[in-house]
Amino acid sequence: MTANFSFKRLFLLITKQWIENRRLYLMSALALMGILGAAFALWLLMAGTRYEETSMYIMGMIGLFITGAIFASTSFNMLNSKDTGIYWISFPASHLEKFLVTIFLNVVVFTGVYMSCFYLLKFLAEIYIETRSMSYAKVNWSLSQEFTKAIPVFFSFFFVVQAAFLLGSASFKRFSFIRTIILLMALIFIYGWVSFKVAEMSFPRGFSFNLTRLTTMHENNVYKEYLLPGYIKAPVELFFKFFFAPCIWMITWFKLREKEI
Repeated sequence: MTANFSFKRLFLLITKQWIENRRLYLMSALALMGILGAAFALWLLMAGTRYEETSMYIMGMIGLFITGAIFASTSFNMLNSKDTGIYWISFPASHLEKFLVTIFLNVVVFTGVYMSCFYLLKFLAEIYIETRSMSYAKVNWSLSQEFTKAIPVFFSFFFVVQAAFLLGSASFKRFSFIRTIILLMALIFIYGWVSFKVAEMSFPRGFSFNLTRLTTMHENNVYKEYLLPGYIKAPVELFFKFFFAPCIWMITWFKLREKEI
């Protein structure tokens, strides 16, 4: 393993990865197009005579989550076998360079290919709707609506989930996808249960909360809202939007550095 970092070697690693796996990547892209095409076809057949652009985006976002998690969970499958694992570890490049190639394939290549397939099929679906003279409600991106405001949050959350499955692929030798799902569900349940119990003991008359806001019910149906101060809220939102996924990437990189076959 080479200790120093080299952009030239990083580019050569990306080229090597493409040459060795181009058939697999092309077949995967065609399979992705086929799955999305089937989903669009079912949506066109079942939506009736009124179509909404929001529904297409929601369908695309669900597909991005599922396929992105599956692709990320297979990123370090070579470490599950002794022969391929030894080859990967002993290859003359640093773990950082190998890891950056994986990040590039997942974050840039996969997301780019998926979005290209989605928008191509969306374009064809819209042509079909127009030729049939059916009702089609488009998203007004100039207005500040709940859906338009949720898109950046969705992508931030997607990269966090993708990073979690990358970490799972580096941590678990077998069934990494299933084990990562179980672990994530357990963490979400523990967080929700502890938060609910603490809030229930503190506010027995009722409450609702999210990351930065707590709304409580008091006597005579009086509601009180508690917000995080701006100097705390801004860093918290900034961390979860832009730095949470890189932190998981960093943990994955350290995990790979300690990897033994």
